[in-house]
Amino acid sequence: MKKSISFQTRARAIDHLGREQIADVPTAVSELWKNAFDAYARNAELHLFNDEENVAALVDDGHGMTIDDLVNKWLVIGTESKAATQNDTEEDRDGLPLRPKQGQKGIGRLSSAALGPLLLLISKKKNDNFVALLIDWRLFENPFLFLDDIKIPIEEFESKNQLSKILPSMYDELMGNIWGSEQKINEPEDETAKTMRVARNDRIIKAWQEFSSLEVEQKKTETTQSRIAETIIHSTFNEHHLLQWPVWSGQSPKGTALFISNIHEDLLAQYGDENDPLVLKAKETFFSTLISFTSHIVEDHLEEFKYAVKLHKGLRAKNIVSPAEEFSKADFESMEHQVHGEIDDDAVFRGEVTAFGNLLGKVEIPLQYKMPSHARSRVGKLKVLLASFEADKGQGELGGRNTSMEASIWANIYEKINEYGGLKVYRDGLRVMPYGRPDNDFFEIEARRSSNAGLYHYSLRNMVGAISLSSSENKNLRDKAGREGFIESKASKAFREVVILLLKEVAKRYFGRNPNSLRHEILPSLQDDYRKRKAESDLEKAKKKQRKAFSGNLKTFEPKVNALLDEVEEYVRSLESKTPSITLEQVVDLQKQAEQYLITLSENKITHAPKKLSPSQEQKFRQYKDNYGYINNTLKSSIDSLNQHLEKLQPKAPEELAKNRANRNIRYVLGQLKSWESQASEIIGSEKQRLSDMISKKHEEFKGTVNSFVDEVERGQIGLGKCLELIDGEMEKHQALNEETFVPYINALHSLQENIDLAGLADFTIEKSSALQEEVDRLNSLAQLGITVEVIGHELNHMQFDADSALEKVNAQLTNEEDSKNLKRAYTALTNKLKFLSPLKLSGESVREWISGKEIVDYCVEFFGDKLTSIDFFYSKEFEKFQIYEQRSQIYPVFINLLNNSIYWVRQKEQSEYKISLDIVEGKVVIADNGTGVYPDDISSLFTIFFTKKTRGGRGVGLYLCRRNLATGGHKIHYATEQNLQILSGANFVIEFKGIKHA
Repeated sequence: MKKSISFQTRARAIDHLGREQIADVPTAVSELWKNAFDAYARNAELHLFNDEENVAALVDDGHGMTIDDLVNKWLVIGTESKAATQNDTEEDRDGLPLRPKQGQKGIGRLSSAALGPLLLLISKKKNDNFVALLIDWRLFENPFLFLDDIKIPIEEFESKNQLSKILPSMYDELMGNIWGSEQKINEPEDETAKTMRVARNDRIIKAWQEFSSLEVEQKKTETTQSRIAETIIHSTFNEHHLLQWPVWSGQSPKGTALFISNIHEDLLAQYGDENDPLVLKAKETFFSTLISFTSHIVEDHLEEFKYAVKLHKGLRAKNIVSPAEEFSKADFESMEHQVHGEIDDDAVFRGEVTAFGNLLGKVEIPLQYKMPSHARSRVGKLKVLLASFEADKGQGELGGRNTSMEASIWANIYEKINEYGGLKVYRDGLRVMPYGRPDNDFFEIEARRSSNAGLYHYSLRNMVGAISLSSSENKNLRDKAGREGFIESKASKAFREVVILLLKEVAKRYFGRNPNSLRHEILPSLQDDYRKRKAESDLEKAKKKQRKAFSGNLKTFEPKVNALLDEVEEYVRSLESKTPSITLEQVVDLQKQAEQYLITLSENKITHAPKKLSPSQEQKFRQYKDNYGYINNTLKSSIDSLNQHLEKLQPKAPEELAKNRANRNIRYVLGQLKSWESQASEIIGSEKQRLSDMISKKHEEFKGTVNSFVDEVERGQIGLGKCLELIDGEMEKHQALNEETFVPYINALHSLQENIDLAGLADFTIEKSSALQEEVDRLNSLAQLGITVEVIGHELNHMQFDADSALEKVNAQLTNEEDSKNLKRAYTALTNKLKFLSPLKLSGESVREWISGKEIVDYCVEFFGDKLTSIDFFYSKEFEKFQIYEQRSQIYPVFINLLNNSIYWVRQKEQSEYKISLDIVEGKVVIADNGTGVYPDDISSLFTIFFTKKTRGGRGVGLYLCRRNLATGGHKIHYATEQNLQILSGANFVIEFKGIKHA
């Protein structure tokens, strides 16, 4: 006899579908976040509380649920509510675009059982009541209960203040699933209902008795029934737990919250002791699973979905997972190797590749693989983003020799890559588990790396990447129920294979150590750049050392020399007072005293001053040099004078005095040599020890590394071929680093052997390089200025005719004669000023003519105008009347430059009257002023390009151009050091004109 019967479902089916099905705790969290995403949440957060209750709160601000949604959707397993997006109303979306559904089987909500047994779910839809559900998932572990026997307490309430009143009755109802339920107060019960309740109670009591007996037979220390009862009785959800939900705190009118008590040990581990290896492992797995949950480097629109895990300790909370702290799009784009593009249905990659920071443009790479084409096995297009970098740390700010990344960027990426590295897979912007976790090598990246690190390039420690899928384009890549990867199929195998082929091919072509890869073309230039950076870095270190030494010496020696100056002046006065009747003993004593002063002076000598000094240092150093020079000259003069007195006094034993002087000097020189010997010995000893330590350290590092490879062979972790490759690679790396360290060291020692002054050479190099760099900078500036002047001058020549014509018409229309005169005067002054540009032009007609001193004066007076009104500007009759046959463009700029300098420097000196003079002395033209004058040490540099002492507005080209302009016609200019040519107290410049005519 045939019968039709239905499946009967035991309660344990829920446990199989939920807690036992999900891979692990962090995967369960990711499933619940996907539920929040499907509910159009903008924020989903997991809060962990380090308190007595051991509570977790998973909250969102999605569209929430009504009591009907809770009963007919959330509590219905395998519901179709996520099958399509067309049921998503505008109100549910709350202004967000349609989101493709992440849920596939309608069981993701059961993953909350993996977080902890007791769940309080509260939800609220906008403009609707709160709904609450209380459940202990361990009820479904009882194999003797049917699914219908378990009753889930649900309540609807208007205000959050009512929750505390209804929770006790919900706990009581939940307990009815263990002990049986009583008739509810104020709820009438007919005989049928009573019979059904009593029958259920009997089934429940019997089921728990059988299950507890089974657990006792299995020697379990505590039955599930007693554990459930204890949890329900002692668990408490406090207000500070509830306030993490935006709805409860008043920040959102809608959303869903899951409050979980007696949480899983992997959640407890998040605030556990990291010294415990199990705790550390749980933390690492938790972080690596949940970090980069959204592919924000691929899908910009997912910026509207934020997620976080927050750990609460007392009143403080900190993020332990957050997209704000992740590997950013900017980090991704800063890496030197990048691959962007798509793999199509024909297994051809099309996109862009960047290698060693060089964008190679559009590329097309056939992957030589036949993709399945059937509708049920087709893979679909794959969007690929890969970024990697060279594992070459280098030295500090210098960076590595084989990387194109700046040191600071390299260090930032290196620090982040350990936490965020790996190749992850995303569907519609959300992470597909478990791909990208350190314990999952789906694309065999580490397996290939271990067989040939140089060839295959990619590893979890040098790359970050994303494969982007979509539910519409890649329908055949479906997740396993437990979220342990894709279901094995023709499509998933093809997907894996083409990604592996792409990783191998781009490494082979561009990044890996394949003999034909682009790497071998680019590395030499990178290594050249590294050597230049190192040289520049060393030079900068030497500059800093020089500046530091100079500053320290100036600070120390300048006051000592000042004090010595006072002593020497007193010494000179003493010598002068004794000179008329000086005795032999006094001469000898005074000579000894002078010698000691000279020794003290030499001990406070400053050499190799930096080219650029601050104004205060410049002033102090000049004073120091003046005092030093005065003391040195005074003492030598005094010694010469005393030597003459000694000759006149004719001592009885001159050889004795000479011997004494020689012995004193010998003792001083010997003492100085001994001091240097002591210093050198100390430095050599210290350096020898440092060298020995450095050698030992490098030897131990290399030995330890290569021996570890041998150990891995012995343990069977790697093969012999891989081991030999690793040893050779390590040898190559250490050899390059050691050469970098020790070859320059040996070369320096050889230089010392050959008596090459490395310090002097360094100082010369510093000074020369600084001067050259300044010259290049200023030449660039000057070139730009010259081009600008050329363009402006050319345009002005064309514009002047139009301006003249227009001005005549304007003047004709002006009724006020004074206005007309003012306009004409202003225009004339402007055009005359602009005429000054003509000597600076790079081209134009050259005309020589007779130019008088009077014409030069008139041109200068008109050019400077008001600038000369406060200055006593004198020019002699002789100057007015002299003449020179030359181009005006060669002569006028010379006088303009010289007068401009005088106007500046006379005002830098505190005085009652400013004077500038033009005169003829002994047939030579003298331009003089009563300004600050030129410091003797600077005279030799005056006419070199870019030399300037002006604190503002000086380029250092004026005097250089003066000499060049004059030299073109065979004329000469120099700074007057001759007494007869110094007609004023400041600067005096002398021009010797060739072919000059005097009246």
